[in-house]
Amino acid sequence: MPKLPALNPSAYTKLVKRLAQEIHSGRERILRFVDSQKILTSWRIGQHIAKYLLDEDFKSPMGSNLFGQLARDLEVNKRHLNECAQFYRIYPKVPSDTLLTWTHYSLLMRFPDEETRKMWEQKIVARGISSSEFKKIIYDLNQKRKEVSSVVDEQLSITKGLLYLYRMISADDIHDQDTQ
Repeated sequence: MPKLPALNPSAYTKLVKRLAQEIHSGRERILRFVDSQKILTSWRIGQHIAKYLLDEDFKSPMGSNLFGQLARDLEVNKRHLNECAQFYRIYPKVPSDTLLTWTHYSLLMRFPDEETRKMWEQKIVARGISSSEFKKIIYDLNQKRKEVSSVVDEQLSITKGLLYLYRMISADDIHDQDTQ
């Protein structure tokens, strides 16, 4: 076997750095591919459920047990099947070439209106917000909403009397109030 020339330390350091970059970028590409397949698969599952089992209003003629029965038969999570159907309803065209993950989409579906979802989609992409960061943002938004609602509850609080304490009035008291 021929003898290889000695590798100088700086060339070796450059090689290690370059290989580490390749490994890292390869892992990133793999993760993006896996996420794009999760998105596509979830959308297709939702499409099939909507096509075969739901009406125009996304209601099931089989009743509320549809997702439970499917989950048992397919040995998958009932909530995931429900999310897939909701994903297809909210996104009638499969999202493609997106930087969002399935987790991003499952969190975005919590917003009831399309305008808010689109706004958050743009923010997530522009700021590079990870799904775990987005989950925390949603949690913080919900906490603020709860704080506001608790302030409203305090303003509208009801003062209750003592339990089992009744005031006895006589018939004369009633007649006296009518004449006044």
